[in-house]
Amino acid sequence: INAKVRNGKIIIYTGILNKVVKKNSAKLAFIIGHELSHILLGHTSKDQNNKIAKYLNIYKLSFSREDEIQADTLGMKMVVKAGYSFKEARVVLKDMRNLKLDYSSFECLGKNHPSWTERGEIIDKEQSNLWHLMGAFDNGARFLMLEQYAAAERCFREVTEQFNNCYEAWANLGYARLMQYCDAMDIEDIKNFGIGQIVIGGFYCRPASLEKAIKGVDNILWYDAVSSMEKALLINPDMTILKANLGVAYLIKPS
Repeated sequence: INAKVRNGKIIIYTGILNKVVKKNSAKLAFIIGHELSHILLGHTSKDQNNKIAKYLNIYKLSFSREDEIQADTLGMKMVVKAGYSFKEARVVLKDMRNLKLDYSSFECLGKNHPSWTERGEIIDKEQSNLWHLMGAFDNGARFLMLEQYAAAERCFREVTEQFNNCYEAWANLGYARLMQYCDAMDIEDIKNFGIGQIVIGGFYCRPASLEKAIKGVDNILWYDAVSSMEKALLINPDMTILKANLGVAYLIKPS
């Protein structure tokens, strides 16, 4: 149950395909992304000759702890940029842990490497970047409504730089730039085109492509929400609206 990089080639064993991937494209994308990241980050070439000369023990040839964390992080970023689900891809780490492979596979061969549990926690922190991009998109849409096109351009440019497949952000980025181009023209410039007034409208207010990446049942977020509401009830047990919200939460409890 393993995947690795050797001589610039990504090798994925049938064990990990059959017991972890199980025909889920998002999981496969993460495994490939992780191994590709080792190549892109230069982990596969650095000091390999020195390691081989210095050590006979194969365990010494494995990637470092930091290498693995970097490969997980960049690999997941590529997964999300390619349009796959973060939540589905992240299940790979859970599956590896459940298979009692806590310190093995994906090149990890010893206790000095991060466990699958720890790697999952680190990856979860990276997902906060998606929520940041959602906020940047929403801010950009508000700036468009207020005709603050330069500010909107900065927001949508940030989204496209980090989430290349967000077509709504690309569309809005073009719109923001077009509006700045139009604003810079005066009446004589318009007349020179031989046309009348220009009326342009229409931009995306919500990024469906970003939402796709963060949609799904999030156990941790559910428990955080419920614990916050229960904390409020301890302070003030007479909050009717809060009790109603808590009731809704238990109706859609992940389990």
